[in-house]
Amino acid sequence: MVNGFSRDYWPAETSHVLLRTAAAFLIAPVLAAGITSLAMLVLEVSLSRNLDIASMRSLQVVPMVLVGSFILAFGIGVPAFLILWSLRLRGRMAYALAGIVLGFAFALVTPFFGLPSVGIVPVIVMSVHFAIFLLIFRAIAGVRRIDD
Repeated sequence: MVNGFSRDYWPAETSHVLLRTAAAFLIAPVLAAGITSLAMLVLEVSLSRNLDIASMRSLQVVPMVLVGSFILAFGIGVPAFLILWSLRLRGRMAYALAGIVLGFAFALVTPFFGLPSVGIVPVIVMSVHFAIFLLIFRAIAGVRRIDD
């Protein structure tokens, strides 16, 4: 075992661990972006008085959500997974809380990179989005709790 990284993080019956983890980093951002975009679309439809699909802002930001999802996945998703792996945290709650905290922190530090300050809604959306990403990643990668 090197710094807490070993194969025993996954249950014994999980096969193709490296392939599943690599696939999770490619598939989870797409699924998380789809779920987040769908939630934004439903919220916009429920709050608007007219149903004009061409003028909906949520559909206009779908490409940005997808690109941002991959930036989150490879920017802070890899370190988050490595930290969870090294600390031997396997539960859904650990992954969800890590996603919420890191999404919140990522949204708050964007002004330091020359971007305008974000409001509370983008911070909440990014926190929930990253929590969804990590939960989907956990499911695809095959990480499960191993109860003694």
